[in-house]
Amino acid sequence: MSLPAVLKHVRVLEEAGLVTTVKRGRVRECRLRDDALVAVATWTAQQQALWSTRLDALGTLLEDT
Repeated sequence: MSLPAVLKHVRVLEEAGLVTTVKRGRVRECRLRDDALVAVATWTAQQQALWSTRLDALGTLLEDT
């Protein structure tokens, strides 16, 4: 993976609020934001429960037809 590609990915994560970056000279330090990751984990768990229920209902409907 090229450096510009890595920087683009890091920029997207930074804009999403998942990481913070600090540039010191030629070195760029990236740190994960724990609070943001907790929010992502919570949202992901909610989505998993929602879609699991919906897909189970779809499976039941398809079995009945």
